[in-house]
Amino acid sequence: MPKSNKHIYALDFLRGFSSIWITVAHFSCKNEGYLHNDDILYVISIHGGMGVYIFFMISGFIIPYTLHHSGYHISEYPKFIIKRIIRLDPPYLFNIALILFLNYFIYDMVGYSNAFKPDILTVAYHIGYLNAFFDKPWLNPVFWTLAVEFQYYLILGAIFPLTAGRFWQFSAVFFALIFINFISDYRVLFFSYSIFFAIGMLFFRLYNGMDNKYLTYILFFASLCAVYIKYSHVELITVAFTYALIFIINLNYSYFKFWGDISYGVYLLHVPIGNKIVRFSQNYTSGVWQRSGMILLSLAVTIGVAYITYLYIEKPFINYSKKIKYKKNIA
Repeated sequence: MPKSNKHIYALDFLRGFSSIWITVAHFSCKNEGYLHNDDILYVISIHGGMGVYIFFMISGFIIPYTLHHSGYHISEYPKFIIKRIIRLDPPYLFNIALILFLNYFIYDMVGYSNAFKPDILTVAYHIGYLNAFFDKPWLNPVFWTLAVEFQYYLILGAIFPLTAGRFWQFSAVFFALIFINFISDYRVLFFSYSIFFAIGMLFFRLYNGMDNKYLTYILFFASLCAVYIKYSHVELITVAFTYALIFIINLNYSYFKFWGDISYGVYLLHVPIGNKIVRFSQNYTSGVWQRSGMILLSLAVTIGVAYITYLYIEKPFINYSKKIKYKKNIA
């Protein structure tokens, strides 16, 4: 398996696929009565929430992969957290500002009367991803996943030497994350989803050829059993699908990078922009073809806005984050 820090286009495909799957699911299935449950877009997106688990597996893979190849040492933990904040928070903060602007100034003008207008404390808790811990609503319902991701960063930066260490060290972390997942049910805690991050970590080690392949697949089989026991066959298929796209199917095509680039923006923007278009159209459309067309139009608008925000907000901060280097070859 490759050991160089090369770009993995399969992950770009998975990012783009997951963000669009989640988006279409919210448009089709979360707007009650918009589509019938036998309409094609409803059927293909009914399990779109699995895209969140794919995102968690991608993070479990790519963050250790990047740290492994960039010379990260635990002594640089603060630098790691700063890099992640610089990389992810500007689009998040822009999304918060956009939602507040739309809710307070625009939606009333176009007759959308259900805009959520939060108090100052509710907005302030977003800065530290703290809303759920203080029983405060999120401005955007997808923000809870960012809270889980940030907890993952805090934990991974500390345990990375074990994650990338000897096989027995990783195995201990791997099974600990699976065990904790079984006993944790609080929705916004990392440990309630740690099995998916652990599987991503396993993919990282498998991709880099760090262990005996047969031992690695024993862990993978154990994780599949755990996913089926804890969740269902749908999550099991999602894990197998993710594995297949990384390790079996050839997705080494550079044009997938576009979809990876805009995936974060699509994920953040589809609720305040695309979903509002869908809801606003509910009184002006009827029939499966009109409403399916409106969903696709809303998706296209979301993708267009996501690309603009990627170019002018996300990309500059990505480049700035890359300028912060870890010291290599630290003993």
